[in-house]
Amino acid sequence: TPPTVVRATPMYRSPDVQIGFSEPVGPSACETARYTLDPAIEVRSVRKGSGPREVVLELAAPPEVERTYQLKIAGIQDASPAHNAMKPAALELRIPGPVFRLESVTPEQMGQEVRDVAGLPIHAKDAWTLNCFVRTERQPDDRTVIVGFGRCDDEVEGTGRYLAKFPGGEHFWSRNRDVPGRTPIDLGRWQMFTATYDGKILRLYKDARKIGERELGLSDDENAIRFAPADPWDKTRRFEGEIRELTIWSAALDDEAIRSLSGTSEPR
Repeated sequence: TPPTVVRATPMYRSPDVQIGFSEPVGPSACETARYTLDPAIEVRSVRKGSGPREVVLELAAPPEVERTYQLKIAGIQDASPAHNAMKPAALELRIPGPVFRLESVTPEQMGQEVRDVAGLPIHAKDAWTLNCFVRTERQPDDRTVIVGFGRCDDEVEGTGRYLAKFPGGEHFWSRNRDVPGRTPIDLGRWQMFTATYDGKILRLYKDARKIGERELGLSDDENAIRFAPADPWDKTRRFEGEIRELTIWSAALDDEAIRSLSGTSEPR
């Protein structure tokens, strides 16, 4: 059976594009001449992916966010003794950007909020990703809220989507819908914190490594993003470190996309 292309996945701010085929592919799939992009971006190299049906293109530059590209693929043969040839294919590639991005939370913005953000995923079953880099010189007190969106009070169950510091370390907090990470917050270095929700499962990451997971239900929430808000319980604790490269997405990014954020978005 000749192979067909089943997926082509570009990554946000990354030069890599994953290509998946329906059948194991032969050496021809790793030849750069088999792939062209329009608008043009040079295909610098092609390497094998995680299995015999996958390759990864390395482009000379990351595709532009929200721009549509056409990827043309031709001359690919499968790995069978018959070397079945794939029909030429053309696929559209488009990288959706985050619904909210802030390069740096300034000292003046700490403790403040942004309201009425277009596309903010605040409904109960909305999928989303919350990602940021954090650095602190002093260990935050337990039950310190770092950043997130939705309500930040102790009133309505399942509201609030926040990264926080609890006794175990990095922590996802929503009222009575917590996910502990049990991984300490490091001092004096930038580290990436991520939470994703697919409408059913909340996953928590540190530096692109999954440290917590739980099935839970969230509630409809308010349209507000808050930076280092006062804690919902005593209103006495605030995060005193730095927050950079804050992004909120209306999708649950997968592990590969999160690794891409870790590798290309770290503040300098």
